Amino acid sequence: MNWNNFWINYLKYFSIFLILASLFGAVFLTFDPFYYMEGQLALRYYGTTILPEQAVAPFQFVLFLYSITSISIAIMQYIIITKWFPTKNKWAYYSIFISFLVWFVLCFIFQIYHGNYFYIKAAVIPFFILFLPILFIRRYFN
Repeated sequence: MNWNNFWINYLKYFSIFLILASLFGAVFLTFDPFYYMEGQLALRYYGTTILPEQAVAPFQFVLFLYSITSISIAIMQYIIITKWFPTKNKWAYYSIFISFLVWFVLCFIFQIYHGNYFYIKAAVIPFFILFLPILFIRRYFN
């Protein structure tokens, strides 16, 4: 089995998953179908697990912008992985590696600053789901 191809395909399919998940967020204006994230945000800022009525529209507006931005980033990631990873272009690897690392570090700092510890726990899972395969294929680009 060629592990490099396995991880490249893994990253391609995960990019498709991110596109679909972000599309879900844009259409239904929610992070997840179980409303866990919204409940945690509401609990953190409003002391209840349901967003107050006056907070719903601004939350949905920001979530829509976040979702369409995520769709765009996931499409770009898919194109880079599909077109440029097989040609072993180092810039392609570093564009994915650095952008993902910057996202996680800045998000982590921002969430600690605002006391959103639940989000840190939620962000660690996708970090390892994506970042470990990115590390695994590093030698492919040498």
